[in-house]
Amino acid sequence: MIRTIHTTKSEFGRYLPEKFVFIGYASFEERSSVIPLAIEKERIKQAYVFRSKGNCDKEAAKSINVYLNDCVDFIELEISDSISTAREITKTVKKILLDNNIFLVVDITTFTHETLLILLKLIMSNKEKFNSVYYLYNGADKYSVSEELDKAWLSKGCKDVRNVIGYPGLMRPVAKNCLILLTGFELERATRLIELIEPDRLLLGNAEDPISSNNAELMQHFKNKFEVWKNNYNSINCSSFDFSCKDVEKTINILTDIINSNKEENCIIVPLNTKLSTIAAGIVAIQNKNIQVCYSIPETYNINNYSSPSSNVTVVSLV
Repeated sequence: MIRTIHTTKSEFGRYLPEKFVFIGYASFEERSSVIPLAIEKERIKQAYVFRSKGNCDKEAAKSINVYLNDCVDFIELEISDSISTAREITKTVKKILLDNNIFLVVDITTFTHETLLILLKLIMSNKEKFNSVYYLYNGADKYSVSEELDKAWLSKGCKDVRNVIGYPGLMRPVAKNCLILLTGFELERATRLIELIEPDRLLLGNAEDPISSNNAELMQHFKNKFEVWKNNYNSINCSSFDFSCKDVEKTINILTDIINSNKEENCIIVPLNTKLSTIAAGIVAIQNKNIQVCYSIPETYNINNYSSPSSNVTVVSLV
């Protein structure tokens, strides 16, 4: 059962357990500290905060450390090394599972898609050991901050594509490959991804339901670009569909219907949109072990202007 609540930074604590273990991710985004600093620290039994080596907002990490200093452990991840990353996340989850009465709260806001999917698989694989699990997401007030609409960008390029650990899928050599993309504002990244995978069939997801109304204009701008961009793939078997940025259950249902309509193909999902839609993609793949999930590694991020925080917080309960 999935329960989703769209609330605010000042109100989300009402929907959480009285005491819980907290997991977060300190990235280069200012948003990575919004939720940790808004939680009453007396409610946190222990906090585990991941951070990427050399790719972390030092001020955000510092503010989290100062606020939660007596109950927080920072775990550094070498995100270029997926095996090492999965090992560190696994060690953290195993440590949490030593407790017998676990209420878990995860701030998914600034995880990479890959690290979030790895964590999700570990939690879902041990779901009977948790009393409850809540995923929190602080939607961006704006993306590509202070940049003109036609110059907005979040990342550039795609160095490589790799299978996300825990989501190998069942790839049948005689079956055709169907690539399902949940696109966002990173069409350049998606373009290179398609070139690398060379699918027989391509399903391009176009995002709807902006979490913040402030992003409506930017979403419309990229929707217009999407409509032009998808015409580049008329020479292959290509179609498009809409999915929700913020409604996990809705996106799960959409993806499930797509998978059920393509049972004879090898289905590969690549989420490139919000972490809420990434959760949806991960759940669909966990429920159907035939599905492979891949991660596209960007060349660079718009570190200085990626996003600004909003006052919105989405609470998703899965266990």
